[in-house]
Amino acid sequence: IYGRGSAHGPKGPDSERGGFDGLTYWLRSGAGHAATPAKSRELVTLPAPAFGDIQTGLAFAGGLAAALFHRERTGEPTTVDISLLGSGMWAMQASLFGANMNGEELPHSDRTAALSPLSNNYVCKDGRRVAISMLLGDKYWSNLCQLVGRPELADDPRFNSVAARAKNNIACINELDAVFAERTLAEWTDILKQQDGQWTPVKIVTEANDDAQLWECGYLQRVKYDDGRELTLVSTPVQFNTEPNELRAAPEHGAHTEEVLLELGRDWDEIIALKDSGAIN
Repeated sequence: IYGRGSAHGPKGPDSERGGFDGLTYWLRSGAGHAATPAKSRELVTLPAPAFGDIQTGLAFAGGLAAALFHRERTGEPTTVDISLLGSGMWAMQASLFGANMNGEELPHSDRTAALSPLSNNYVCKDGRRVAISMLLGDKYWSNLCQLVGRPELADDPRFNSVAARAKNNIACINELDAVFAERTLAEWTDILKQQDGQWTPVKIVTEANDDAQLWECGYLQRVKYDDGRELTLVSTPVQFNTEPNELRAAPEHGAHTEEVLLELGRDWDEIIALKDSGAIN
């Protein structure tokens, strides 16, 4: 199996050009532009270091696994290609399809005028945000109104159906803005847990350290190192038989140099000489 990773792919006029995930994956694919609010003068940049690299690597792993299966069944070798551009376009495929079908780019998100007030985010009393995405709005609307202390909104003719809320979306958003501003994120977390509609607190990434769901599923694990350090790391998202892949510390730099050289036919005298010369550690 031969694996090749590139910025722009193995063919075409840009196949030899270099690139980075912040440029090729995020911006050339259109993801960065789509994530930037329409009226913003500041471009939304890559949300995290190596964001596109990690997604591309996950796709690469899947391709290599498929190639290994192909070799096991047929005996034929395969060259596996992956690129930042191809991975970025894969992530943007639904947006491109929608734009091509409509004949124009899909509209940028604007929470103040979202067509569905129940698929939006709202600012809490403490400045934090809660996001809701209740696509079956009529199923959840009445109970939500009861829980947030505004039962009269459930039967308000402006808001009592998906169509009505879409027609009066700005008015409905204004009502919900006022509602969510009355309590902190922690208070809303306790309240929204009491209903079945889909929602989430908008979290800061470091809050993952205290998320019981992540620990229970093994998505976060503590890894011990030989020097006494213990770090929290994220495991691979794929699991088999509901068991997380156990993380362990990576080998120290040069940990297997002697072993590899011995396998290649070098003897200990040669290895010592290489060390003395500074060729290896």
